[in-house]
Amino acid sequence: MDGAVMTALVPRRVIIMGTGGFALELSALLMAAGGVVTGFTGPAPDCALPAPWLGEDHVLADADPESAVLVAAGNPGLRQNLLRTAEGLGRRIASFVHPAAWVAPSAGIGAGSLIYPNSTLHAAVRLGQGVLINSNVTIGHETEIGAFTNLGPGCSLGGRTRLGERVIVGIGATIIERLEICDDAVIGAGAAVIRPLSRPGRWVGVPARWLEQNP
Repeated sequence: MDGAVMTALVPRRVIIMGTGGFALELSALLMAAGGVVTGFTGPAPDCALPAPWLGEDHVLADADPESAVLVAAGNPGLRQNLLRTAEGLGRRIASFVHPAAWVAPSAGIGAGSLIYPNSTLHAAVRLGQGVLINSNVTIGHETEIGAFTNLGPGCSLGGRTRLGERVIVGIGATIIERLEICDDAVIGAGAAVIRPLSRPGRWVGVPARWLEQNP
């Protein structure tokens, strides 16, 4: 990838797996950036969607072959399962990088990852498969984000941080540089992580402390 920033990744035609608020949000961003949503799959929708509901996820096997798939599920484990389902049905998995995000040319973006507006990914950042980067996130140089991890709006990660898989970082949380965060950790909104997190569960407060094992 040459130039000052990585080119935005806006798939031309997309089927979105998901029918709730996240799917509505993602479709609005995608269409505003010039993409076309050809349909949604999943449970019967509980909100008005801007393209047809095609049915449960199994219909992907016969849906528009020109459309790639984006997974709109906020729960990391569910997002992982849905992406695996789409792969098993032979679908091409898209990624989405909003044009208003800043992504260094040396960064790597895993398939199925979503990067929202006004986020910044500095040099040599690496995202695994299916990572969700919400709006106004800052990720420092050489940080690695494991597959299916969520970074909430406005959170900040220092350089050379290592996050495991299916980590959830809440709105406005901060992680200082060079820390290791284990798989399945949940970091609460506004928390400040100043030491490595070596066991899964909920971490809250300033500085972040372990609250409880995830249910």
